[in-house]
Amino acid sequence: MATRPSRRDEFEIAVVCALSLEYDAVVLAFDEFWDDDGDTYGKAPGDPNTYTTGRIGQHNVVLALLPNMGKVGAAGTAASLRSSYTGLRLAVLTGICGGVPAPGTGDEIILGDVVISKTVVQYDYGRQYPGRFIRRDTVDDNLGRPNKDIRILLATLETDRGRDALQHGATQTLGQIRENAAKKRGRGAKYVRPSAAEDQLFKPEYQHKHRDGSNCGCVEQTCEAAWAASCDELRCDVAELVPRERLKDTLESNGTHDDPEFEIYVGCVGSSDMVMKSGEDRNRIAREHGIIAFEMEGAGVWDEVPCIVVKGVCDYADSHKNKKWQAYAAATAASVMKALLARYIQTDKPTAGDRTGSAASPTPLRGPGAVFNGPVTGKHVVAGQHTSGGTTNISFACMLEAEKERDVANVRGCKVPGVKAWRYSHRQTRRLTHTKMGPEMAFNGPLHGQGVVAGMRVSGGTANVHFHHTGDRPRSGPLRVLPFSRNEDVVIRPAIFSQLDLLLPVSEARSAALWGLGGKTQVALEFAYRRANEDETCSIFWVHADTEATFAQDFALIARKAGLPTSNGEELLMAVCHFIESQPRWLLVLDNADDLRLFGVGATRQNESTTQSATKSLYHHVPKGPYGSVLWTSRDSKIAGTLVGPLRAVEIANMLPKEAQALLATVRGSDISDEEFDDAVALLSELHHIPLPVSQVSAYMRRTALPIKEYLSRLKDGKKRWGLLKRTGFDRHRREGISNSILETWNITIEHLKEEDEAAVRILYILAYVDNRNIPAEIIKAAAAAEICSISGYIRSGSREHACADDESAEDTDESDDVTEEAVTRLREFSFLHRTTAPDGEPMYNMHQLVQEATLYSHSVEKNVEKTACYSTMALRILNTLFPESKRENWEECEKYVRHVLRASKWAEMADDGIVILNLLTKTSNYLYDRERWNERETINDRAYLLRREALSKKHPDTISSMCRLATTYLAQGRYDEAEKLYKEALELDNEVLGERYHSTISSMVCLASTYYAQGGMMRQKRSQHEF
Repeated sequence: MATRPSRRDEFEIAVVCALSLEYDAVVLAFDEFWDDDGDTYGKAPGDPNTYTTGRIGQHNVVLALLPNMGKVGAAGTAASLRSSYTGLRLAVLTGICGGVPAPGTGDEIILGDVVISKTVVQYDYGRQYPGRFIRRDTVDDNLGRPNKDIRILLATLETDRGRDALQHGATQTLGQIRENAAKKRGRGAKYVRPSAAEDQLFKPEYQHKHRDGSNCGCVEQTCEAAWAASCDELRCDVAELVPRERLKDTLESNGTHDDPEFEIYVGCVGSSDMVMKSGEDRNRIAREHGIIAFEMEGAGVWDEVPCIVVKGVCDYADSHKNKKWQAYAAATAASVMKALLARYIQTDKPTAGDRTGSAASPTPLRGPGAVFNGPVTGKHVVAGQHTSGGTTNISFACMLEAEKERDVANVRGCKVPGVKAWRYSHRQTRRLTHTKMGPEMAFNGPLHGQGVVAGMRVSGGTANVHFHHTGDRPRSGPLRVLPFSRNEDVVIRPAIFSQLDLLLPVSEARSAALWGLGGKTQVALEFAYRRANEDETCSIFWVHADTEATFAQDFALIARKAGLPTSNGEELLMAVCHFIESQPRWLLVLDNADDLRLFGVGATRQNESTTQSATKSLYHHVPKGPYGSVLWTSRDSKIAGTLVGPLRAVEIANMLPKEAQALLATVRGSDISDEEFDDAVALLSELHHIPLPVSQVSAYMRRTALPIKEYLSRLKDGKKRWGLLKRTGFDRHRREGISNSILETWNITIEHLKEEDEAAVRILYILAYVDNRNIPAEIIKAAAAAEICSISGYIRSGSREHACADDESAEDTDESDDVTEEAVTRLREFSFLHRTTAPDGEPMYNMHQLVQEATLYSHSVEKNVEKTACYSTMALRILNTLFPESKRENWEECEKYVRHVLRASKWAEMADDGIVILNLLTKTSNYLYDRERWNERETINDRAYLLRREALSKKHPDTISSMCRLATTYLAQGRYDEAEKLYKEALELDNEVLGERYHSTISSMVCLASTYYAQGGMMRQKRSQHEF
């Protein structure tokens, strides 16, 4: 039996609970408490937790209750627990969870069963893309497997003997819990198993909602009022229950059989910050990751302390969940927890002479020269040492021979003799008031390592000292943390690497940036490996800087690799920053820093109030100093002149044709033959010589053995084009979980831009529906000024057209120009727009074709017809406002917009406001008639005719007029038969609707006669002329 510990570091077992009802059940499993007369163990400075200590079986156990549910609270509590109880070998997270029922299988779980974690999956950690969520699943992103002690213990529990012993012990403990509860004001009934009839599993798709015409309006979708109601109150249909053999046996036996009340399962547990209340999502996620239960704290504790999750199933993680089974499930979990600890073997305790910090034997800390020599003497000594991952924590308390009570302020940043690195924010150290200490009270050092944090407080004759020391980790060479292996297929671009060598020389501390649409990461990766070869003393670190979370995660990885304290938040970031700065030579790559606001680069006027303050900027955690260099990569050219000097940024532009050809041949695995050279040139031109699409296409052709000619043919086929461009595939040199689809990759940047500059994204969305070349500045200015009252409502664009109910007609023109200029600048900085100059000196813009296609693809993926209709309507309205009447003096102005009308008219049938659109098509048709451009006019006339026929009917005079315009175009093209057919049909409709003497009828007759004449049909022409 365990004896009462004399110090905190003698506790090896911790139990953690998230809810008070879980805590209540665990307390009933204790055999003895050590804190009945008050706490005697204390806790480390800065530890906010409150602890219960006692004995469970043969183990001394510390019990902690979380302040709230979720991974964040669990991680904080576990970290503080570890700092106070440094001897912990195991933490058991005990409580309740939602089970995955798996009916009809050999692993059918019912309510009250207990799940033990073999692994924990953080299934909500990843990226949300339009229409799908991708979990981060790399080695570094996943929670590690349990340590060897835990794995061996779980392996024995999966044997028949181990499982029987665990089941027997848990059943006995459940009886103990009920007995102890009964002694406390008759609470024993609280832990009696509910009736099997209360165990209801509904079909996954059957939702828990009102079905009786409730005023809440949740006929189609559940509401909060329904969530709070029981299945009886909502009258959930029992016909939707899933039949289960195991539950059927329980009901039929009515508790008379000898089988245990509950079963124990060992498997994968899913952990997230979300309460799972969806049967369909439960089954989908369980299938994807092999999960047998869902809970909310395991991922937080898992990385802080060696951990096992033991939880009782209180619901099925669907919308029908309720609290009827919670107390019983908490009791079964507590029972299994105690039975599991009975199988966990204690370690031998060291003798008194071996204790760390005792006067008898000084104990060396980890790291050369890191020695605590003592001795410490006084009336009482409590000392402890815990070493983990290269970090040693020591705490002790000693009764001093004090003349009187003193209260000495905490001292931070105390410089201990022999400390190699000493950096803390509090540089000033207050002198301690003289206290008469025992002659042997001494800390003699030396203590070598990366840092020391010390504090001291004297009160009531007791001095408490705590310090944290990171020892030196002996390494044979520099530390290098790179996420990818070297890319042997990279195409060397001499001009770029020459610039980098000049900007980041080996012997100097500099910073530089790579910016552009594609290929930055691969260039940076090759540069990092080159630097490693050139400078054998250089440490190299790689940090993904696209979000604050990825930045912190990669800093945490560096901390683990370097053996730094596994702290969290600001402390971890500063510790890693100081560690990198302390290296003799170093290079840090900050990859994908597309959102420069994370690093304090200014916001636009529209979101200045919500942008992170400079004090929270990650830039403060970017290492500086005379011994290292920083290489940034970003899509945003604004990085030049902000995070690096204006001349220290290298644009990663499109590859040269020869470079793109070399990349295609390398990734495809075969040289380009003479016969396919022309097709290869055309294909690479379609892909704009950008590395990512070239690599993707080449890899696809290699896998499918598809000839270049065939791929090019499919790419030019509009119906197949998106299917090819949206493909994604495995790439060992890109992060897992990050899409490398050509169409999806740019949408991540567009989403960042949407948060920063709405006008820029609005311009981008509108320009997606016009031609991507030679875009007049007037279109862009009108797009920036356009306002959306509702996604399908009226739209205001430009200064000539106003349809918003709350229109403010007196806009400040100067401010509008500023907004447009800032928006265009941001689009140019991301390489989405490129400025050119027209022959007359007027500014024109080109939009990157693949960016345009990615924008349209994002609208199609969202399956939002209203969104497509909205922005295509905005484009057509802007063009109608800008397109002048076809007069000779306006022809030059008409020519600027005609190509954009031709493209935008593709969406004419989807767009709103047919009157405006038809007016635009008519003006364009008249201009093309005057310029005798019949092929383009055919496109316009055909769309106008179809629109009028759909909107007005075939017999409407305007529809007949459109029919005649189209026939006139056919006639001019020499398509006489088609023209004759349309003119005949128009003449018949005019006769029927308007009469034979109406001017429109006569005009149709003349046109028909002209057609006959063009065909050489003199007799038919004379007959038509006679009728005329």
